[in-house]
Amino acid sequence: MTLLLALFAFFDYSLSARAILSYDDNIFSYSRKYLDEFMAHTNPERFPFETYDDLTNDVSLELLLRNKSTKGRTTTANLALSTRGYYINEEKNYAVYNIGIRQAFGRFAVKIDYLFMPDYLIRYYQEPAGTDYAGCRFTEHLITMKGTYRVKTGMTASASFKREFDNYIEGFDVYDSESYRFELETVLRASNYFEPELSYEFKDSRAQGPVPDISYVQHQGRIILAMRTKVPRLSEVTFDYLIAYRLFTTDLGSLIDSPHSGRADLGNRIRLAGEVPVLTGLRLVLNYSCEFRNSFSDTYLQVGELKNFRKQTAGVGIEFTY
Repeated sequence: MTLLLALFAFFDYSLSARAILSYDDNIFSYSRKYLDEFMAHTNPERFPFETYDDLTNDVSLELLLRNKSTKGRTTTANLALSTRGYYINEEKNYAVYNIGIRQAFGRFAVKIDYLFMPDYLIRYYQEPAGTDYAGCRFTEHLITMKGTYRVKTGMTASASFKREFDNYIEGFDVYDSESYRFELETVLRASNYFEPELSYEFKDSRAQGPVPDISYVQHQGRIILAMRTKVPRLSEVTFDYLIAYRLFTTDLGSLIDSPHSGRADLGNRIRLAGEVPVLTGLRLVLNYSCEFRNSFSDTYLQVGELKNFRKQTAGVGIEFTY
């Protein structure tokens, strides 16, 4: 009890929880060709699922602990858990765990963050060293080191260095990858009603291989526009656009690794979200997103037919902050 009282005496805390029910019209990001095969029950070993769309239930919890510093030296620790459950295709359920600590030094702050995703199913693929189809799953570890500088009131600039490790299950371990990621970001609070955010990230991912070799470099840009309105009072609307250009870097020729040799992907994602206050600390959340990818290759002309996809999601939920 004494320790608990000491924590309340020296630390502030806040807790946020969110639950959103969504519809996803293409949960496995299938191309049009694969969607047609799914509906025609062609190659059933590739599609051992009841549906290609589904309802999802996203639940997240986050706890923040801050020491009560008055000299711009605040320390903040965060613990977070998020889960996604699929109502029909339960095999695709997954969870993400996150822990981090941030230390402020006046205008400058540093943060170290660790993310762990223990089991994520992409879809069923043919095993690289065999002929059978199996669920392609991996575990991810992501370590982030971030520095943020408050340029002036309402404007911050930050730089992040990230190390990502993706470990695939047996049978798909040729996909095991280590990635270096570097991100630049700036946030401007132009007024109490408008807050734009711009970011750029470079990623260099190197796979174990040798065949197939899914190594790539990627350039990613993102713009987020958050706008607060007075109708209804204190509501918020967010526009989020992301574009990513991925270039596969394998040295293997098209005869050895045709799906990746000379291939480039261009991905786009648009998200719209709205939050409306209901009660103190309680908000109604609405969101919609549209995502699509186009793949190109000079040596494997069918790659677009297999890898291009489009998907849309829409959801409604609640968020509570205490």
